[in-house]
Amino acid sequence: MLRALVHHEREDSHWLVSVLAIIKYPAILTLGSLVTIFLLYLMQYLIDSGEEAITSTNTENIVDFIRIKED
Repeated sequence: MLRALVHHEREDSHWLVSVLAIIKYPAILTLGSLVTIFLLYLMQYLIDSGEEAITSTNTENIVDFIRIKED
């Protein structure tokens, strides 16, 4: 009786493992695709905003103070 019960539990877990294996690969493919697309858009945004930062001029004047030692 105990052997039949253990054998029955193995069969139940076997189909569950099969279902999870079938779901796993499409889920990984979908998640990987979404992460890739997000990174591409993020890189494009950073490239576009970086060009603006390089071409913009700073309107503030910086004054340097140099202290000259007297001999």
